[in-house]
Order: sequence, then C-alpha cells, then structure tokens
Amino acid sequence: ESADKRRYTAELTIRDMNCNVLGTITKEGEVEGRTSCEIAQMELAEYRQWEETAFVTINVTMDDGCKLSDIETLLPFKYLNLPKPQINVSVEEAEDEYRITLQSDCFAPYVEMDFDDADVIFEDNYFSLTDGKPYTVTFKKDDILNGEFKNAEDVQKRLKQRQLLR
Repeated sequence: ESADKRRYTAELTIRDMNCNVLGTITKEGEVEGRTSCEIAQMELAEYRQWEETAFVTINVTMDDGCKLSDIETLLPFKYLNLPKPQINVSVEEAEDEYRITLQSDCFAPYVEMDFDDADVIFEDNYFSLTDGKPYTVTFKKDDILNGEFKNAEDVQKRLKQRQLLR
C-alpha cells in the first residue's frame, strides 16, 4: 500500500505436490499508488490433468523490497490429493530471538506452530511450505508472553506444528 507509483516483479509458478515446477511465468510492471489491478495471468487449462495434485504460488516483490505471496489450488482443498508431509524442524538461539527453520519433503499447506505450555508471538505462525526449501520463522525472547525456555533444544522439544491434511 503506497500513495506512490511502484514497480513490481510478479512470479506465478505451478507445482506438483512434490514441489516440482510444472510451469512458471514472470511479469514486471508498474502500479499506480492506492490502486489494485491485475498484474499477471497464467493459463491453467494445459494443467487440467494435474488438478488434484497441483498448486500455484504467487510471489510479488515490490521495488522497495516488500514481498507478498499467496497460494491457490486448481480445486478446493477437500478435493486435492494431499500427501502427508515430513517436516524437518531445527531451532537456533540468537542473543534476542529463537529461529525455527522448517523444511518439508512436499507441499504442506497452512502450517501452524504453537506450544501447549507457553504463549509466544511468532513472526509468522500460519504459512505454507511450497518449494522444498527451508523456511525460517522467528520469535523474539521479549515476545514470550507466558512460560519460558531454557535453550533452543527446549524450544524444539516443546514446539507443536500442524498442517492441513485430507
């Protein structure tokens, strides 16, 4: 959201449930301030055979570095053939925060993180793992609202994560 005209790069990628790229398009352009408009379009008819096993990632990078992302599926989630992901989790402790890195072997939509016995403010606690690459989420030590952690190992042991399954 800006009052000024801004440049963007948009990338739409269709992937299978194992995060393999089936197709991608990239568009660059400019958008007027305080407006919304169509910035990219992808023809999906040729991917109809993949409709139960494919999803589209949308990533937009603005000229100021702001990044926006979303996912879409060709069918409603209840009709998808979602595999059960194996999500590897590691935790690192820094001076003022904990860094949680997750990596999935396949598409993992709507991952949620939580603790049964602590309340923290995650940088991002609902997200989708879409490309097989590590995704890192942090929480500041000052943002531990209830409970406490001894170290990164304690965080990792107590961390609960869930995701959408069919």
